[in-house]
This record gives sequence, C-alpha cells and structure tokens, in this order.
Amino acid sequence: MGIERSLRNFVVRTPLAESRLVGGAYAALNRIRFRRSWDRPVEFRGARFVIGRDLTLYPFVRSGGFEERELDWLLPRIKPADVVWDVGANVGIYTVLLARRARRVVAFEPIPATMARLRANIGLNGVDNVEPVEAALADEAGRRPMAVLASGAGGSHLVRDGGGSFEVVVTTGDRYAAEHGAPDVVKVDIESFEPEFVRGAFAVLRDNRPLLTLEVNRTSMATAADRARWQAMADALFGLYGEAVWFGPSGPPMTVRGLTPDDVPLRPCTLAFGRV
Repeated sequence: MGIERSLRNFVVRTPLAESRLVGGAYAALNRIRFRRSWDRPVEFRGARFVIGRDLTLYPFVRSGGFEERELDWLLPRIKPADVVWDVGANVGIYTVLLARRARRVVAFEPIPATMARLRANIGLNGVDNVEPVEAALADEAGRRPMAVLASGAGGSHLVRDGGGSFEVVVTTGDRYAAEHGAPDVVKVDIESFEPEFVRGAFAVLRDNRPLLTLEVNRTSMATAADRARWQAMADALFGLYGEAVWFGPSGPPMTVRGLTPDDVPLRPCTLAFGRV
C-alpha cells in the first residue's frame, strides 16, 4: 500500500491528476482488484470501517492516504469539550475519528443506505458520543432531490434544478443550532452544496466562529451562476474569519486571505477557517 500511496502523491503534482483517461483507468483497475473485498473492514488510523463499493473512497482509505494532510491538521485541534458537526458524514470516517477526541459529534447524512453504514461503523468502533441525523443541511428546510452516483455515495449530492434519484429531508444549520446548540467545529463535504450550507448556517458561523473546514471542488463551478454563488460564499467567510488555511492538491498547507474560482484546481481541495 505504501507504493500506491507514494505513486498517487506523485501523480497529484502533475497534469496527469486532471486526466479523465488516467482517472478512468484507475477506477477500472480498482473495480477488478477490490471486487471481493468491498464489504470487508478496512483499518484506518486505528479505527475500522466497512465502506462498501465506493470508488471515490474505498481505495484511498485502504491505502491509508485518505485526506492525510487535512486529518493531520484537524484532529490535533479538536478539544475534549468540543461539539462537532460532520456535515456530509458519508460512512463515518471523519465521524469516528472526531468522536475519539471530541465531547460529541453530530453526523448529518441524508441517504438512508449510507446512514445504515454510518451507524454500523459507529457501532464497529464502539463510540457512543455520536448523534446520527438523517438530514442534509442547506439554505432552507423541507425536502430536496438527491442525486446518488453509481461510483459511490461519497459523490452523491443535492440537486438545485430538478432531477435526482429521490428526495431527502433538509434543514438549516441555524435552525438546528437554535434547537440543539451551536457547534465548536464544523466539517463540511457536501459535493458543491457548500454555499447553500453557509447561507443556511450564517448566523451560527457569525456568532460563534467555529473551526470550519469546507471541501472546494472546481467541477462544481461549471456555470457563471455556480462561480458567483461560490465566490459570494468565499467572500462572506473571509469577511468573517479574515484568513484560512488552504490545502491544495499537493504540498504543505498555506495561509490565504482570499480565493477565487480561478485559483481552484480540478482536484478536490480544502479550506479551513478558524482555530489556526
């Protein structure tokens, strides 16, 4: 696994990282090599996870390189008294690792099948300070269509303009905080719906300034409206926090005081605000 991890770390520093041909070949290889092991527990950072057939997640957790720099930065900053929101918890990788350090973790995951795996992984690791919530967080409460991807639940997302596989329950961060209390730490990975999350949780972010990590992905900025929506979110957060830590596709994290869509590569990256 060390060779695969080293090779992938090399590739992300080259134009090959943005090649659809390379990505497709890697996915095809993984379908073959892992076809009998999707549902076997995988060891990762001292915990165990049953992930299932998810090409966006399983190979990276199995190799040990899943979001390595982000976790190395985030986990030591979690305090024993912290309440953490894991928004887009998926099967619970962050949820379990955060729960081992925090007082309580609220894990938001709207897809029923994924929620079942999340609950199973919570039980598999014996953590009893997690509250699973079967809902998405966006900018208004109600129900919203969800697109579920065949490659894995990790790439599934809410839909803005119709379509989707089925509807899920949606609420806002501000409403949830008003009813249950504000968080100290928020991790958000919801496949392009981060702007809607920020709009729906802006009061709790403004009033409490929690440590906040957000996935950033240029594939979610395909249209002018997408780019404007994302830029408005970034401007609002930099206005609140002043600066952030930027985890680009490779290299050490760096402090930034602003960001535009043109600064974002195709590969998913992370912005972290607060508690720097």
